[in-house]
Amino acid sequence: MTCPRIFKLCSSLRLQFVLSFDIAYLKFAIPMRCAQFTLKYCDGTELIVTAQAASQVEAVPVTYSGHFGKMPMRPSKATLAFLTWFLAESAKKRQAVIEVKVDGDFEDSN
Repeated sequence: MTCPRIFKLCSSLRLQFVLSFDIAYLKFAIPMRCAQFTLKYCDGTELIVTAQAASQVEAVPVTYSGHFGKMPMRPSKATLAFLTWFLAESAKKRQAVIEVKVDGDFEDSN
């Protein structure tokens, strides 16, 4: 009697695995613009900020690595345009040099 129940459970788990794999595969197939900002401060410390988005209006998670002390306010989600402006103004205010690397393109730009 438990066999049909186990079969249903295994079938649903397999289906969920296949669906999650397909969704993950499709996410990587979407064109993305990846941006990496490196802020270099006068004392030699660096802050690296990265984000990637599929469209110009998408607010995406922002990751930070390096020295956070010079930038107490850091947005956790932002559009790439806002992030570019925010980091450029922060660099200007703190007398830092900013390097920007951008790869890829937005999904909606033709």
